[in-house]
Amino acid sequence: MLIGMFVFTSFAYAGKVELTTYYPAPYGEYKNLNATEDASFATTSGGVIIGTTEPANLEVDNTLTLRSVPGAVGDQMGGSEGALRYSATAKGFVYNNGSEWVPLHGGPVFFDPPELLITIPNSQSAQAWSLNLSQFIPIGTTAIILEAEAAMDLPDGGAAANSARILVSLTSSSSTKYLLLRGSSRGSADGVAFGGQGTFPVDGTRSIYIKIAPKSFNEGGAVRLVGYYR
Repeated sequence: MLIGMFVFTSFAYAGKVELTTYYPAPYGEYKNLNATEDASFATTSGGVIIGTTEPANLEVDNTLTLRSVPGAVGDQMGGSEGALRYSATAKGFVYNNGSEWVPLHGGPVFFDPPELLITIPNSQSAQAWSLNLSQFIPIGTTAIILEAEAAMDLPDGGAAANSARILVSLTSSSSTKYLLLRGSSRGSADGVAFGGQGTFPVDGTRSIYIKIAPKSFNEGGAVRLVGYYR
């Protein structure tokens, strides 16, 4: 529909301004366009193009800046699946995957302080734990960073060696096991402490199996989750 509009000034017929518009309006080229409330563009076809003439659903020529929001990744609230924000606290982009906010990068995410997974009791016997880490790491995590610290000793004057290893695998039946920590003491060793850290793969179950064998660390210790990779 073509609508012709005529506007006359206060001086009769002294001048005439003709405005041509189309339905639905507005249509044309504008040097400045300001919407004080909601604005929708390209709702049925086409796309929104910024700073260029190349067709695209949304294309920005040069720089697109998102105003930063406060809070770490885990502090983000609201938003729907696919939402994108820049976190000033995390110093990076975060996005909503439909169930939670997660970092938009492939680098490691660290816990500060690390999350305690197990406390190693004072025991000489081999021990094992099956752990589900879904409360700590998001869907899509491919690897985790673990650290361990433990100590052992032998009775004074003892001659036998004591040794233990902390092994990590996906399940108790996994043939591939990864070494997190190895410790040994011989003779009159009192309170020998050991520490180790490593990166270990995880699958979609977000579960791991930790085993201490052939003996344990008889002065105890701990295993902590330091961070993860997506």
